[in-house]
Amino acid sequence: MGVVFLGEESALSMDEMTRRKLDRLAKSSLSGLVIVECKNSTELYFNKLQEVIVFEIGLKILPVTCTEEAARIIVNISKKSPGNLFVPSSPSPSVDQRVLQAVELIPRTGPATAKLLLQRFGSLYGISVATEAELTEVVGKSRAQILYSFLHSSS
Repeated sequence: MGVVFLGEESALSMDEMTRRKLDRLAKSSLSGLVIVECKNSTELYFNKLQEVIVFEIGLKILPVTCTEEAARIIVNISKKSPGNLFVPSSPSPSVDQRVLQAVELIPRTGPATAKLLLQRFGSLYGISVATEAELTEVVGKSRAQILYSFLHSSS
């Protein structure tokens, strides 16, 4: 992730050099975040600044009240980002992959069974409201009993 901090003065002036830095970040393979120090005078111009940074340049914007807050955010980002902050990370799993992983957490359900259940019932909710007989059609009687008991236990 690429991070740019704009102090109040830079945010208000948005000179050509600052604009070029932001354009370069947007064109790079990094996901970009612009942290903007917003004090009283900046608040008046924040909508215009947001329009330029988000809509024209295509970066995310995060307003902060002071440089210390910006520093804390940057430190937290660096702690949560393994490896080099300036190297693009691999994409996060798709929603479908996350649903598949959630279904795999059900006892006696591995990747193949999870895929079968999702193909038949369409979603985690669909699996949870399936009858034991419907589950039996997909995974067999003994596994269906376990799944059904797990999904419908009150504890």
